[in-house]
Amino acid sequence: AMAASLAHRVAFVLVSCLLASSEPLGPAGGAKGVCTSERQCLLEPVEIDLRPYTDSDNYSDSDRERVTKRWSEAFETLGVVQVTGHGVPNKLIETLRAEALKFFDKPVDHKSNFTYGPYGTEKGGYTPTGIESVAQSVKGVKAPADLVENFVFRYLEGSPYWEPPSNLTLTLTLTL
Repeated sequence: AMAASLAHRVAFVLVSCLLASSEPLGPAGGAKGVCTSERQCLLEPVEIDLRPYTDSDNYSDSDRERVTKRWSEAFETLGVVQVTGHGVPNKLIETLRAEALKFFDKPVDHKSNFTYGPYGTEKGGYTPTGIESVAQSVKGVKAPADLVENFVFRYLEGSPYWEPPSNLTLTLTLTL
């Protein structure tokens, strides 16, 4: 049950990560496993293998710590990763990506109907371009706003925001 729950949560993350399938795109470069140049980042995205979390019986705490460190380094430098070893079926990834593209192709006025409060609100929702700056989450870093829009899904069981908003309909019929 925990693996299925993790798979559902990871599926939403995958929509915003560089991922076309569960197959890796190429090797991650750099001594620390992160990109060492802009060109390398564009050609060789950082691959993060989640098997130490999704198949925890076959991996150690130190394996999970390495994944966490690599994830942090990748997002502190490039800001995007390719996730593998997640256990989410390619069909689900393809469906989520197609639905996300449909949503983000809509006019800003339409997407703004899904803004549920200020950036970072517990309820999640749509954030237009120019609002967030992930680089500023690193202590002492000053950076301009990111050129990205996003939709944050919150899946916090027991939270008043656990159920999806009534004005958002996304239907996926897949067998995990």
